[in-house]
Order: sequence, then structure tokens, then C-alpha cells
Amino acid sequence: VSAPQAKAKSKEPERPKVSAPSRKYEDKKNYYARTLIIIPLIICLFIFSLGTVNEAVMNSDLGSAKVSLVALAIIVYFAVYFLKGMHKM
Repeated sequence: VSAPQAKAKSKEPERPKVSAPSRKYEDKKNYYARTLIIIPLIICLFIFSLGTVNEAVMNSDLGSAKVSLVALAIIVYFAVYFLKGMHKM
């Protein structure tokens, strides 16, 4: 009778300890999954914006160059914002 009681006692305090890290791990997993989607998107948008800026400058079309630079600035801002959020995790 003493052996099952010892097992039951050892299991009780473990349950909350196991569930809390696993929940945190799940959050991190979801976070990294989102990261894997968002970072390539940011990189693609960044490259695309650089391409459009370069093309606009080559064609000396300053109007679209300004628009492209604004888009580039927004993308960089979101990338920085996202990376700051990543460090908090």
C-alpha cells in the first residue's frame, strides 16, 4: 500500500510544473512557426522594394521612387518591430 501512495504523492506536485513549461513551449512553437512565415515575407518584400526603388531611380521617375522608399521604410519598421517582439519571448 505504501508504494502506490508514494507514487501518487510524487505525481501531484509534478503536474503543474509540467503543464506550465509545456504551455510556454507551445506558445514558442506557434511563435516560431509564425516567424518562419513572416521573416521570408519581410525579406521578399524588402528585395522587391529595393528592386522597384532601383528601377525607379534608373528611369529617373522620382514619384515612384518616393513611394517605393516609403514602402521600404514601412517594411523595415515592421521588421524591427517584429524582431523586438521576438527578444521579449
